[in-house]
Amino acid sequence: MVFTLTRVFDGVAGGALYGLVGLAVMLTARYGTGWNVAIASYAGWAAAAAIFLANRLDLPFLLTLPLGALTGAMVAIAVEAAILPLRRGPDAPMVIVLASVAAWLALGAMGDTMIGAGGVAFPPGSFPSTVFGSDAMMLRLITVFDLAALAAATFALHYILSNTLFGTAMRAHGFDPLAAALGGVHPLRMILKVAAIAGAIAGAAGVLAATSGAAVTMAVGVGLLWKGVAAALLGGGRVRRIALAGLLVGLGEVAGSDIWPQFWPLIPWQGAGAVLLLAIVVLRPRGLIPTDHMLGR
Repeated sequence: MVFTLTRVFDGVAGGALYGLVGLAVMLTARYGTGWNVAIASYAGWAAAAAIFLANRLDLPFLLTLPLGALTGAMVAIAVEAAILPLRRGPDAPMVIVLASVAAWLALGAMGDTMIGAGGVAFPPGSFPSTVFGSDAMMLRLITVFDLAALAAATFALHYILSNTLFGTAMRAHGFDPLAAALGGVHPLRMILKVAAIAGAIAGAAGVLAATSGAAVTMAVGVGLLWKGVAAALLGGGRVRRIALAGLLVGLGEVAGSDIWPQFWPLIPWQGAGAVLLLAIVVLRPRGLIPTDHMLGR
């Protein structure tokens, strides 16, 4: 297959979603309870909620998208509230990870029971499906939504972390929760607020991913999660760099499948990718994209 501008747009669209989930991963890892794989479930439940609202209430996409994101935020708050008591003790980071895995599996099973093994899909015409251009240079309107969502989340998080008292409190809590608490930052409230923001961002990514037209199950968030983790690591945990890294991951994914279509399904990219990400964490924990400050922006 020739690597056309259409495929570039496709890669950018996927990369925007990876960037969104990467931002959610960064928020929970740096300012919340820690690494939380239940983010995959936030995306899945948000997508299912948006599809339900579109099917049952015939709501337009400009309403189902934010309502789906709100669902992701609510699920995130519930999960974080459930695992908050596990934050104490020397083994708390590992316990939190295991608890988030348990929450991910439980939420996935509950969601699949509700929507069925076959999944659900947006009804035709309930999301932007306009296409511009020709086969070689085709831009889907939903791609604009993907990029707009990434740009909005990136700008908002960068502004909050850089220019607001709430952002200062977030950074203080992420750096030293005890010192931040002594300075007046309520740790439990901060964790729940961060969870709500991360859940909303991941939820928006899940809803946008569900606009492919295919049936969606709770597994929709799994691919988004791991590629979002890749974006978070490649971006070194910095907001704008994570957004850029997400786009690069999406473009790399499309380029690989187009340039080597005969070999791509045979190469264990997931295993190789896991080794690569582990090497990045060990050898360059600040990520591959250069950075000159430590404010998480």
